Amino acid sequence: MSPPSPDQTQSIALPTVAPSGGRFDLVSGGVVDGRLDSRHTCFGAAVSPPVEFVNVSSDIVTLAVVMINETGVAHWAMANIEPANSIIAEGEVAPAAIRATVDDGVDGYRAPCPEADQTLALRLIGYALVQQVDLPDGVDANTLIELLEAAALDVAVLEINVPAS
Repeated sequence: MSPPSPDQTQSIALPTVAPSGGRFDLVSGGVVDGRLDSRHTCFGAAVSPPVEFVNVSSDIVTLAVVMINETGVAHWAMANIEPANSIIAEGEVAPAAIRATVDDGVDGYRAPCPEADQTLALRLIGYALVQQVDLPDGVDANTLIELLEAAALDVAVLEINVPAS
């Protein structure tokens, strides 16, 4: 790679990719060098990061995404993501997906917020399933995660750090 020119005003951040067992890969442009962009934390816009499932195998019927911290607290859980609509834009919900209610009662995404001088460790987990999840929108995140863990055909994980700002 050549060094930047003096008039260069933008950088290019490649999305982080988490390989799975071969049925799909998980990509997030909101994670750069293992760190969650501040837009997706309580120090920024507090919106969910963009996520894309790529190279999805034809035997996959539905996908799911979960974000949990090192103590198992859920920050985000969404299921029934259609492989044909497997790009989830920043702050968006996939069409026809169900969103879980996370641990503090938030329906959708709860931005991580590490305490001063702390770094919070997160896992962004993608799940591939061979059948739709039969749970209602707003289901408790822990219930959804238990079902995903039991039914997953394949899993991809991004390890993420969130430093305090």
